[in-house]
Amino acid sequence: MIGAKKIFNKGTTLFELMITITVFSIFITVGVQLLSSALKNHQAALAKAEVLNQTSYVLEYLSRSFRMAQKDIAGLCIAPRNNFENPSGDISSIRFLNYENKCLEFSSHNIEKNNKTYTLIMMRKSSDAGSANLGPEVALTAIGPSVNKVSFFITGKSQSDALQPSVTVALEFKDSLLNGSVYNIQTTVSQRSLDVEY
Repeated sequence: MIGAKKIFNKGTTLFELMITITVFSIFITVGVQLLSSALKNHQAALAKAEVLNQTSYVLEYLSRSFRMAQKDIAGLCIAPRNNFENPSGDISSIRFLNYENKCLEFSSHNIEKNNKTYTLIMMRKSSDAGSANLGPEVALTAIGPSVNKVSFFITGKSQSDALQPSVTVALEFKDSLLNGSVYNIQTTVSQRSLDVEY
């Protein structure tokens, strides 16, 4: 054939193939690192949200209970004519007479699960006004974010101190991540009833 063009199949050289593989590997590596970073940030945000949910619930429950507490005139739950008391002087627990005239106690308690120790905030409620009949402990916090420290600081616990009764709750939570962040939360709640002398 005269005048016909000769057609050659163009192939890919080894050099072009190596460049393509290198560029593709760089894109894949960057994509995986971005995805990994996004997943870690999402996990951290979920751990923080879990801690905030726990602390919000606990503080709301404790605040409502402290606000509605009443003076124990008879002295069956705590010392006579007192509003609040740290049993045995332990600031990690608090006892008082609630609005239903039942003795109520909040404290921290360690629980073992899967070879790990978790500290939970527990509640005990009596069937009457006496501390001798305090019932079984019920957990206010779930296993997950760990409670490192719970403190109940009482101001104006007796009627002779001329101070309106209030409780400052200081909580230290740690989120469930391996190197979890520690959150310190504190609030002060005043008893609703005026502290008049009887």
